[in-house]
Amino acid sequence: MSNQIENINIFDKVALYVTSMWLLFFLIIIMKIDVPIDFSINARFIGWESLLLKNIIPLIAVVFLSFGLLYSYSFNYKFRGTSPLQIKIKKLKNINYEQIIFLTTYIIPLVSLNLDDTRYLALLFALIIIIGIIFIKTDLYYANPTLSLLGYHIYQISGTRNNNGNKEKHIDLTVITKGKIQSSQEILLKRISDTIYYGKKP
Repeated sequence: MSNQIENINIFDKVALYVTSMWLLFFLIIIMKIDVPIDFSINARFIGWESLLLKNIIPLIAVVFLSFGLLYSYSFNYKFRGTSPLQIKIKKLKNINYEQIIFLTTYIIPLVSLNLDDTRYLALLFALIIIIGIIFIKTDLYYANPTLSLLGYHIYQISGTRNNNGNKEKHIDLTVITKGKIQSSQEILLKRISDTIYYGKKP
């Protein structure tokens, strides 16, 4: 099974991590955007340079947010052209709750930092990098709340596959699917990493 599909590359892992932080970037934009609005007669535009300087952090967040959204929409087509593994599901467990754990453990605490303080801002970037390294090394990219918003589900499944008359068992595979699946169904699996797969109905 190890030679069915190459493991996901480092770019895809980083991209999935960025998409998992989509809500954080969105909240940073809301908290930090500074567009002065003045309806008085003597009001004047402060100029693009001043406006950009006042919104460097929100602009950086917009770049990462846009990248994450674009990648998440392309995720469904990422593994086309590879040879799928088809198994019949024998046991199925919904583990979508892991996305909520990721949200409450990583994203919400970061939003509570005082981003007007330079030290806390530096701490935010340091934590994003550290969490990202952990995220990538431990293959936690599947616990992605942004994918949940786009209709993806996470399951832990066990099943069997007929291979030249022999019945292969596959136990406790983590599967990301677009839409819901049920026990006793056939499912096509494309490997992302050692125990994490992208699943589609035949």
